[in-house]
Amino acid sequence: MVKLKDIIEDLKLGKVYTDKDRPPFQVKEETINEAPEHQLAAELNKVSDNIIKIANKYKKKADVDGMVRSWMLGLKSRMKKSGIKAESINENDLQRATRIYNDFEDIIGKFGKDVVRITKDIEKLKGDKTDSKIIIKQYVKGMNPLLALIRSWFKGEQRAK
Repeated sequence: MVKLKDIIEDLKLGKVYTDKDRPPFQVKEETINEAPEHQLAAELNKVSDNIIKIANKYKKKADVDGMVRSWMLGLKSRMKKSGIKAESINENDLQRATRIYNDFEDIIGKFGKDVVRITKDIEKLKGDKTDSKIIIKQYVKGMNPLLALIRSWFKGEQRAK
């Protein structure tokens, strides 16, 4: 039988012990090989940092935005030729454009409902529909071109991506 006195005999006062320090849980620290994806990501991040440093170096001397855009297109082409599939960077832009368009549609829908509610309140106040018809007519007259413009913009964004 193991006595408590025997267990705590070699313990130091004030030290925090963990499962790794004391038997039966004592384990040897082993190095874990990192996944190849982690190593690839680390190397690509180093390259990205170098690209940013180079771009910043020439920021005042050249058209960095145009050159980087051109370089990115070339890189994508070279990756495609070597068999590396790279998702389009523009996919994120299309998602953002879709979100913007959907937000606009929601806002306009709510605004339309509010206009109808207000015109009904005006009808109750005045007792006739003349003023409310004028308001609805102006609403439609102003909103239809705006809706057409936004829908056209969104279709253009979809085609571009």
